[in-house]
Amino acid sequence: MLQYLDGNEKNNSLELIEQELNELKNENLQDMTLEEQIRWEYLTGVSLDYFSLLTHAYSEIGKAIPYIERALDKVSEFPMKDRIHFEILCRYELSDLYTAVKRQKRQADENQTKMIE
Repeated sequence: MLQYLDGNEKNNSLELIEQELNELKNENLQDMTLEEQIRWEYLTGVSLDYFSLLTHAYSEIGKAIPYIERALDKVSEFPMKDRIHFEILCRYELSDLYTAVKRQKRQADENQTKMIE
């Protein structure tokens, strides 16, 4: 299962992500297997991130964070050997998201300071 999520698949395009999400769309999150829940959370987070970048809606990037955090929490239930690659993907994604949000906050603060001046 987690091998599907380990990055070997070329699932980094928004089109492919949306296709994967559509496959899961008709299922209730509570009725999904743990693997499907992880997949849903991760793909939703990455989709929000990519969509924000493509549409230049940078202030929306932070909305992806809870999804990736939940995927990371859920994947922790697997043995390390089964989750290591996917956990690395989640941590890289979170790092990028945290950096983007922090940068936006800093830019907003700088803009506000300049306006006051």
